[in-house]
Amino acid sequence: MTINKAIDHFVFKFQNVWKPTTKDIEALETILDWTEKEKEAVISNNLLFAKCYVRLLMFENSTYKDIMFSSKQLNKLLIETPIETFYNEFTKKLNDIEFEYFLKHKGLSVDHPALLTEEQKKLERKIISEYEEEFKKYTLEGKWTQDQVYESLNNNISELIKFKKKQTIK
Repeated sequence: MTINKAIDHFVFKFQNVWKPTTKDIEALETILDWTEKEKEAVISNNLLFAKCYVRLLMFENSTYKDIMFSSKQLNKLLIETPIETFYNEFTKKLNDIEFEYFLKHKGLSVDHPALLTEEQKKLERKIISEYEEEFKKYTLEGKWTQDQVYESLNNNISELIKFKKKQTIK
């Protein structure tokens, strides 16, 4: 049972079943005040997380178009998914972007080869042979290694958290 459900339970009992005393009402109001202050403190102490959560929820909701379902999906994802999964997905996406940039920069198509004419395929084979070593690096290794991405993300995140703490101390 969550704290909100427990409070709702007592509010219901006080309104429908029990005849609360002044002390009962005072006790419930104290619990309600404490709960509200606790929630405010948690958000205040975790403002970066709160901002990220709202931003992610906005994107989830644009996908599912159902705020309750989006919230449940996001909560499940954040609770159950190891951080390494997010880092690995980011590494893959970053390398995909770099590969697409490489292709376009060298004049290669990002379309599936089946959609190209024979003349386009011939031109692409020529370009690929010209930049064979670079092409191999992008297709076999990627521009960014897992270690580079992990280190960069960890640096960015820790610097942002330190920056937040400096602002809080002032």
